[in-house]
Amino acid sequence: MSDAKRTFWINVLEKLNSSTDVFELIPDILKDLCEFFSFGCAFVYEGDHTATLYLRERYYVYDNHQIRHVLDLPQILGDSLYSEFMSLHSLVVKAGNYG
Repeated sequence: MSDAKRTFWINVLEKLNSSTDVFELIPDILKDLCEFFSFGCAFVYEGDHTATLYLRERYYVYDNHQIRHVLDLPQILGDSLYSEFMSLHSLVVKAGNYG
Protein backbone atom coordinates (compact mmCIF):
# COMPACT_ATOMS: atom_id res chain seq x y z
CA MET A 1 0.00 0.00 0.00
CA SER A 2 1.38 3.40 -0.96
CA ASP A 3 2.08 6.07 1.63
CA ALA A 4 -0.61 8.31 0.12
CA LYS A 5 -3.22 5.55 0.34
CA ARG A 6 -2.18 4.66 3.89
CA THR A 7 -2.45 8.33 4.92
CA PHE A 8 -5.83 8.63 3.25
CA TRP A 9 -7.28 5.62 5.12
CA ILE A 10 -5.76 6.76 8.42
CA ASN A 11 -7.47 10.13 7.97
CA VAL A 12 -10.80 8.43 7.23
CA LEU A 13 -10.49 6.23 10.31
CA GLU A 14 -9.53 9.19 12.48
CA LYS A 15 -12.65 11.03 11.30
CA LEU A 16 -14.81 8.00 12.07
CA ASN A 17 -13.25 7.65 15.52
CA SER A 18 -13.79 11.29 16.42
CA SER A 19 -16.50 12.29 18.83
CA THR A 20 -18.60 13.66 15.95
CA ASP A 21 -21.80 11.84 15.00
CA VAL A 22 -20.83 9.41 12.22
CA PHE A 23 -23.82 10.47 10.11
CA GLU A 24 -22.49 14.03 10.07
CA LEU A 25 -19.16 12.73 8.74
CA ILE A 26 -20.51 10.71 5.82
CA PRO A 27 -20.79 13.57 3.28
CA ASP A 28 -17.21 14.66 3.97
CA ILE A 29 -15.87 11.11 3.73
CA LEU A 30 -17.74 10.49 0.46
CA LYS A 31 -16.23 13.68 -0.95
CA ASP A 32 -12.75 12.56 0.16
CA LEU A 33 -13.27 9.16 -1.50
CA CYS A 34 -14.28 10.76 -4.80
CA GLU A 35 -11.37 13.15 -4.77
CA PHE A 36 -8.73 10.59 -3.76
CA PHE A 37 -9.82 7.79 -6.12
CA SER A 38 -11.15 10.07 -8.91
CA PHE A 39 -14.67 8.64 -8.60
CA GLY A 40 -17.58 10.45 -10.23
CA CYS A 41 -19.84 9.76 -7.28
CA ALA A 42 -20.06 7.94 -3.98
CA PHE A 43 -23.10 6.92 -1.99
CA VAL A 44 -24.31 5.10 1.11
CA TYR A 45 -27.52 3.11 1.32
CA GLU A 46 -29.21 2.15 4.55
CA GLY A 47 -31.10 -1.15 4.77
CA ASP A 48 -34.15 -2.14 6.71
CA HIS A 49 -35.83 -5.40 7.64
CA THR A 50 -37.99 -5.39 4.48
CA ALA A 51 -35.15 -5.90 1.98
CA THR A 52 -35.35 -2.29 0.87
CA LEU A 53 -32.34 0.00 0.70
CA TYR A 54 -32.75 3.76 1.10
CA LEU A 55 -30.22 6.27 -0.12
CA ARG A 56 -28.76 7.76 3.04
CA GLU A 57 -26.19 10.11 1.55
CA ARG A 58 -24.51 10.81 -1.79
CA TYR A 59 -21.78 12.96 -3.27
CA TYR A 60 -21.55 13.81 -6.97
CA VAL A 61 -18.55 15.23 -8.76
CA TYR A 62 -20.71 15.74 -11.86
CA ASP A 63 -24.37 16.70 -12.02
CA ASN A 64 -25.40 13.98 -14.48
CA HIS A 65 -25.34 11.01 -12.07
CA GLN A 66 -28.74 9.50 -11.38
CA ILE A 67 -28.92 7.22 -8.36
CA ARG A 68 -32.13 5.57 -7.22
CA HIS A 69 -33.34 6.76 -3.86
CA VAL A 70 -34.97 3.41 -3.03
CA LEU A 71 -33.75 -0.06 -4.01
CA ASP A 72 -36.04 -3.06 -3.65
CA LEU A 73 -33.58 -5.97 -3.58
CA PRO A 74 -35.99 -8.80 -4.50
CA GLN A 75 -37.23 -6.81 -7.47
CA ILE A 76 -33.72 -5.92 -8.66
CA LEU A 77 -32.04 -9.29 -8.02
CA GLY A 78 -34.93 -11.65 -8.70
CA ASP A 79 -36.17 -14.30 -6.30
CA SER A 80 -33.39 -16.85 -6.83
CA LEU A 81 -30.45 -14.48 -6.55
CA TYR A 82 -32.08 -12.62 -3.66
CA SER A 83 -32.51 -15.90 -1.73
CA GLU A 84 -28.87 -16.75 -2.37
CA PHE A 85 -27.80 -13.27 -1.27
CA MET A 86 -29.80 -13.51 1.96
CA SER A 87 -28.20 -16.85 2.83
CA LEU A 88 -24.69 -15.33 2.83
CA HIS A 89 -23.03 -14.52 6.13
CA SER A 90 -20.85 -11.90 4.48
CA LEU A 91 -20.40 -10.35 1.07
CA VAL A 92 -17.20 -9.06 -0.48
CA VAL A 93 -17.29 -7.12 -3.73
CA LYS A 94 -14.05 -6.43 -5.52
CA ALA A 95 -14.45 -4.01 -8.40
CA GLY A 96 -10.81 -3.50 -9.24
CA ASN A 97 -7.41 -2.45 -8.01
CA TYR A 98 -7.27 1.31 -7.37
CA GLY A 99 -3.79 1.23 -6.31
